[in-house]
Amino acid sequence: MGKPQPSVSLSQSNEDWVQAQIDNGAYDSKSDVVNALIRSARETEYVRLRLIEAEESVERDGWVTQTAGEMLDEFKANARRNGKL
Repeated sequence: MGKPQPSVSLSQSNEDWVQAQIDNGAYDSKSDVVNALIRSARETEYVRLRLIEAEESVERDGWVTQTAGEMLDEFKANARRNGKL
């Protein structure tokens, strides 16, 4: 026995938009459209959470004042001290 398929109701304007995506060849089915939208929403949420973490880090630790080159030199020096380079 298979897993029951969820049923989703859409407003008419959203139904029209989903159908237009299928009609113009962007997607093969309504399921493809919905899954793509969910993936996009999840990616957006991940980016949003990372931005919040970055903002909180700046509030907590302040801005980075080193250049990329200075940071790289420091990473290399630490790796040499730890026998990893």
